[in-house]
Amino acid sequence: MVDVLVPAKDWSRAKSRLGPRLGPAERSWLAEAMLNDVLATLAGSAAVGSVAVIAGSEAIARAARGHGARILDEATCLAAHGATPSRAEPEARLNMLLAGAARLARRRGNVMAVVHADLPAARTSEIESALDQCAAEGATVVVADRHGRGSTMLVHPPDRAPRFRFGPDSARSHGLDGAVDLAVPAPGLRTDIDSFADIEAARALGVGRFTAEILGSLPLFGHVAKKSPDVQTDRAPTNLLWRHNLE
Repeated sequence: MVDVLVPAKDWSRAKSRLGPRLGPAERSWLAEAMLNDVLATLAGSAAVGSVAVIAGSEAIARAARGHGARILDEATCLAAHGATPSRAEPEARLNMLLAGAARLARRRGNVMAVVHADLPAARTSEIESALDQCAAEGATVVVADRHGRGSTMLVHPPDRAPRFRFGPDSARSHGLDGAVDLAVPAPGLRTDIDSFADIEAARALGVGRFTAEILGSLPLFGHVAKKSPDVQTDRAPTNLLWRHNLE
Protein backbone atom coordinates (compact mmCIF):
# COMPACT_ATOMS: atom_id res chain seq x y z
CA MET A 1 0.00 0.00 0.00
CA VAL A 2 0.95 3.65 -0.36
CA ASP A 3 1.07 6.38 2.27
CA VAL A 4 0.70 9.82 0.67
CA LEU A 5 1.78 13.19 2.05
CA VAL A 6 0.11 16.34 0.71
CA PRO A 7 1.76 19.57 1.91
CA ALA A 8 -0.64 22.52 1.94
CA LYS A 9 0.59 25.88 3.16
CA ASP A 10 -1.68 28.54 4.63
CA TRP A 11 -4.10 29.64 1.91
CA SER A 12 -3.64 33.28 2.90
CA ARG A 13 -0.07 33.01 1.56
CA ALA A 14 -0.83 30.74 -1.38
CA LYS A 15 -0.15 31.46 -5.04
CA SER A 16 1.24 34.95 -4.55
CA ARG A 17 2.58 34.91 -8.12
CA LEU A 18 -1.02 35.11 -9.34
CA GLY A 19 -1.36 38.57 -7.81
CA PRO A 20 -2.31 41.30 -8.34
CA ARG A 21 -4.70 40.05 -11.05
CA LEU A 22 -6.16 37.74 -8.42
CA GLY A 23 -6.61 39.21 -4.96
CA PRO A 24 -5.72 37.39 -1.72
CA ALA A 25 -9.25 36.06 -1.22
CA GLU A 26 -9.48 34.74 -4.79
CA ARG A 27 -6.09 33.06 -4.50
CA SER A 28 -7.19 31.47 -1.24
CA TRP A 29 -10.41 30.14 -2.82
CA LEU A 30 -8.41 28.70 -5.73
CA ALA A 31 -5.90 27.00 -3.41
CA GLU A 32 -8.75 25.45 -1.44
CA ALA A 33 -10.46 24.17 -4.58
CA MET A 34 -7.24 22.62 -5.92
CA LEU A 35 -6.60 20.83 -2.62
CA ASN A 36 -10.13 19.42 -2.70
CA ASP A 37 -9.54 18.14 -6.24
CA VAL A 38 -6.21 16.54 -5.36
CA LEU A 39 -7.70 14.77 -2.34
CA ALA A 40 -10.68 13.57 -4.39
CA THR A 41 -8.30 12.24 -7.06
CA LEU A 42 -6.23 10.37 -4.47
CA ALA A 43 -9.42 8.90 -3.00
CA GLY A 44 -10.08 7.30 -6.38
CA SER A 45 -6.98 5.09 -6.18
CA ALA A 46 -7.26 1.64 -4.62
CA ALA A 47 -3.47 1.65 -4.19
CA VAL A 48 -3.54 4.57 -1.74
CA GLY A 49 -3.80 3.32 1.81
CA SER A 50 -3.60 6.62 3.66
CA VAL A 51 -3.39 10.33 2.98
CA ALA A 52 -1.89 12.81 5.43
CA VAL A 53 -2.16 16.54 4.83
CA ILE A 54 0.52 18.80 6.29
CA ALA A 55 -1.89 21.58 7.17
CA GLY A 56 -0.67 25.15 7.32
CA SER A 57 -3.91 26.36 8.92
CA GLU A 58 -7.04 25.13 10.66
CA ALA A 59 -9.10 25.92 7.54
CA ILE A 60 -6.93 23.50 5.56
CA ALA A 61 -7.33 20.89 8.28
CA ARG A 62 -11.14 21.20 8.14
CA ALA A 63 -11.18 20.77 4.37
CA ALA A 64 -8.84 17.76 4.51
CA ARG A 65 -10.87 16.03 7.23
CA GLY A 66 -13.85 16.16 4.88
CA HIS A 67 -11.94 13.78 2.61
CA GLY A 68 -10.94 11.46 5.44
CA ALA A 69 -7.32 12.61 5.45
CA ARG A 70 -5.10 12.54 8.52
CA ILE A 71 -4.00 15.98 9.68
CA LEU A 72 -0.40 16.78 10.57
CA ASP A 73 0.22 20.30 11.80
CA GLU A 74 3.46 22.00 10.88
CA ALA A 75 4.83 22.31 14.43
CA THR A 76 4.43 18.56 14.99
CA CYS A 77 6.18 17.75 11.70
CA LEU A 78 9.09 20.05 12.48
CA ALA A 79 9.42 18.54 15.94
CA ALA A 80 9.47 15.01 14.48
CA HIS A 81 12.34 16.12 12.26
CA GLY A 82 14.15 17.58 15.26
CA ALA A 83 13.69 21.14 14.05
CA THR A 84 11.96 24.17 15.52
CA PRO A 85 9.93 26.81 13.69
CA SER A 86 12.36 29.17 12.04
CA ARG A 87 12.77 31.69 9.27
CA ALA A 88 14.23 29.11 6.92
CA GLU A 89 13.74 29.59 3.20
CA PRO A 90 10.37 28.16 2.09
CA GLU A 91 11.97 25.27 0.19
CA ALA A 92 14.17 24.26 3.14
CA ARG A 93 11.18 24.48 5.47
CA LEU A 94 9.11 22.31 3.11
CA ASN A 95 11.78 19.62 3.06
CA MET A 96 11.98 19.67 6.87
CA LEU A 97 8.20 19.41 7.13
CA LEU A 98 8.14 16.45 4.75
CA ALA A 99 10.96 14.67 6.58
CA GLY A 100 9.12 14.98 9.87
CA ALA A 101 5.78 14.03 8.34
CA ALA A 102 7.30 10.92 6.75
CA ARG A 103 8.42 9.75 10.18
CA LEU A 104 4.92 10.22 11.52
CA ALA A 105 2.84 8.89 8.63
CA ARG A 106 4.80 6.11 6.94
CA ARG A 107 3.86 2.59 7.95
CA ARG A 108 6.39 -0.23 7.85
CA GLY A 109 6.65 -1.83 4.42
CA ASN A 110 4.66 0.87 2.63
CA VAL A 111 5.54 3.08 -0.30
CA MET A 112 5.84 6.78 0.61
CA ALA A 113 4.65 9.39 -1.88
CA VAL A 114 4.43 13.16 -1.92
CA VAL A 115 1.76 14.78 -4.09
CA HIS A 116 1.49 18.55 -4.24
CA ALA A 117 -1.79 20.31 -3.52
CA ASP A 118 -1.92 22.45 -6.69
CA LEU A 119 -2.54 19.79 -9.34
CA PRO A 120 -6.18 20.34 -10.37
CA ALA A 121 -5.84 18.46 -13.67
CA ALA A 122 -4.16 15.35 -12.24
CA ARG A 123 -5.88 12.03 -12.98
CA THR A 124 -5.97 9.02 -10.67
CA SER A 125 -4.54 6.96 -13.54
CA GLU A 126 -1.52 9.29 -13.78
CA ILE A 127 -0.80 9.01 -10.07
CA GLU A 128 -1.07 5.25 -10.33
CA SER A 129 1.39 5.21 -13.24
CA ALA A 130 4.05 6.71 -10.96
CA LEU A 131 3.22 4.21 -8.22
CA ASP A 132 3.36 1.32 -10.70
CA GLN A 133 6.75 2.43 -12.03
CA CYS A 134 8.14 2.66 -8.51
CA ALA A 135 6.93 -0.88 -7.78
CA ALA A 136 8.24 -2.28 -11.07
CA GLU A 137 11.69 -0.68 -10.88
CA GLY A 138 12.18 -0.59 -7.13
CA ALA A 139 13.43 2.96 -7.51
CA THR A 140 12.38 6.41 -6.35
CA VAL A 141 10.28 8.05 -9.07
CA VAL A 142 10.10 11.80 -9.60
CA VAL A 143 7.45 13.51 -11.71
CA ALA A 144 8.88 16.69 -13.22
CA ASP A 145 6.53 19.59 -13.86
CA ARG A 146 5.55 20.58 -17.39
CA HIS A 147 8.56 22.90 -17.59
CA GLY A 148 10.96 20.11 -16.61
CA ARG A 149 12.29 21.92 -13.56
CA GLY A 150 10.09 21.45 -10.50
CA SER A 151 8.74 18.22 -9.02
CA THR A 152 5.01 17.61 -8.63
CA MET A 153 5.16 14.08 -7.18
CA LEU A 154 7.84 11.92 -5.58
CA VAL A 155 7.51 8.20 -4.80
CA HIS A 156 9.87 6.25 -2.54
CA PRO A 157 9.85 2.41 -2.52
CA PRO A 158 9.39 0.61 0.81
CA ASP A 159 13.10 -0.08 1.31
CA ARG A 160 14.20 3.49 0.62
CA ALA A 161 14.49 6.13 3.33
CA PRO A 162 12.61 9.22 2.11
CA ARG A 163 14.83 12.08 0.95
CA PHE A 164 13.35 15.36 -0.16
CA ARG A 165 15.05 17.91 -2.41
CA PHE A 166 12.21 20.29 -3.24
CA GLY A 167 13.24 23.77 -4.31
CA PRO A 168 14.65 25.40 -7.47
CA ASP A 169 15.33 22.76 -10.16
CA SER A 170 14.10 20.07 -7.79
CA ALA A 171 13.53 17.55 -10.60
CA ARG A 172 17.26 17.67 -11.32
CA SER A 173 18.11 17.59 -7.60
CA HIS A 174 15.96 14.52 -7.04
CA GLY A 175 17.54 12.89 -10.09
CA LEU A 176 21.03 13.52 -8.74
CA ASP A 177 19.84 11.89 -5.54
CA GLY A 178 18.95 8.72 -7.45
CA ALA A 179 15.34 9.26 -8.52
CA VAL A 180 14.27 8.20 -12.00
CA ASP A 181 11.93 10.19 -14.21
CA LEU A 182 8.34 9.11 -14.72
CA ALA A 183 8.35 7.28 -18.04
CA VAL A 184 4.89 8.31 -19.27
CA PRO A 185 3.64 11.78 -20.28
CA ALA A 186 1.00 12.30 -17.50
CA PRO A 187 0.29 15.91 -18.51
CA GLY A 188 -2.26 16.56 -15.77
CA LEU A 189 0.08 15.36 -13.04
CA ARG A 190 2.84 17.58 -14.42
CA THR A 191 0.74 20.77 -14.48
CA ASP A 192 1.08 22.50 -11.14
CA ILE A 193 -0.27 26.01 -10.81
CA ASP A 194 2.19 28.88 -10.41
CA SER A 195 1.13 31.22 -13.22
CA PHE A 196 -1.81 32.13 -15.43
CA ALA A 197 -0.23 30.12 -18.24
CA ASP A 198 -0.31 27.08 -15.94
CA ILE A 199 -3.99 27.70 -15.23
CA GLU A 200 -4.78 27.82 -18.94
CA ALA A 201 -2.76 24.64 -19.54
CA ALA A 202 -4.67 22.88 -16.78
CA ARG A 203 -8.01 24.13 -18.11
CA ALA A 204 -7.17 22.78 -21.56
CA LEU A 205 -6.52 19.35 -20.03
CA GLY A 206 -9.63 19.44 -17.87
CA VAL A 207 -9.57 20.37 -14.20
CA GLY A 208 -11.38 18.77 -11.28
CA ARG A 209 -14.86 19.66 -10.19
CA PHE A 210 -13.91 22.08 -7.41
CA THR A 211 -11.39 24.03 -9.47
CA ALA A 212 -13.75 24.20 -12.44
CA GLU A 213 -16.41 25.68 -10.19
CA ILE A 214 -14.19 28.37 -8.68
CA LEU A 215 -12.58 29.34 -12.00
CA GLY A 216 -16.00 29.57 -13.59
CA SER A 217 -17.09 31.97 -10.85
CA LEU A 218 -14.19 34.41 -11.36
CA PRO A 219 -14.82 37.16 -13.96
CA LEU A 220 -11.16 37.09 -14.96
CA PHE A 221 -11.61 33.70 -16.63
CA GLY A 222 -14.81 34.52 -18.43
CA HIS A 223 -16.43 31.10 -18.63
CA VAL A 224 -16.64 27.82 -16.79
CA ALA A 225 -13.48 25.74 -17.02
CA LYS A 226 -13.54 22.38 -18.74
CA LYS A 227 -13.90 19.52 -16.26
CA SER A 228 -11.70 16.49 -16.19
CA PRO A 229 -13.48 13.35 -17.43
CA ASP A 230 -11.67 11.44 -14.67
CA VAL A 231 -12.86 13.53 -11.72
CA GLN A 232 -15.18 12.13 -9.07
CA THR A 233 -18.50 13.94 -9.20
CA ASP A 234 -20.24 12.43 -6.17
CA ARG A 235 -18.36 14.50 -3.57
CA ALA A 236 -19.82 17.70 -2.22
CA PRO A 237 -17.46 20.58 -1.43
CA THR A 238 -16.06 20.10 2.07
CA ASN A 239 -15.46 23.76 2.91
CA LEU A 240 -17.88 26.26 1.47
CA LEU A 241 -16.29 29.43 2.81
CA TRP A 242 -15.23 30.61 -0.63
CA ARG A 243 -18.69 29.95 -2.07
CA HIS A 244 -20.34 32.04 0.65
CA ASN A 245 -17.94 34.89 -0.14
CA LEU A 246 -18.99 34.81 -3.77
CA GLU A 247 -22.68 35.09 -3.01
